[in-house]
Amino acid sequence: MQATFRPVRALSPHPAAFLVPAMSQREYTALLEDIRKHGVQTPLDITGNTVLDGRHRLQIAKQLRLATVPVRHVALNGESPVSYMLKMALLRRHLTDDQRAALAHRHPG
Repeated sequence: MQATFRPVRALSPHPAAFLVPAMSQREYTALLEDIRKHGVQTPLDITGNTVLDGRHRLQIAKQLRLATVPVRHVALNGESPVSYMLKMALLRRHLTDDQRAALAHRHPG
């Protein structure tokens, strides 16, 4: 997937993003400082203007008043956006065993 840039103001998190546990304050602060120094390095995964993976990066970009962020347009190929979002959270995030089990229950595939 080729990354492009989109205006931060045009993007919003998926309405079901609350299903994925939020970062701890320590993780969020570390990410904020990294983005402040280096910008957003990992593209947000989007469909349309909806962020499926990267809501914290988007939130920080808004907080830092960044104009644009790198994005990758996701080809869902019939997969639901919520399923994709949960799958990515299971693969990428440092979740507790309980959080991982709860996500796996929401996304059995």
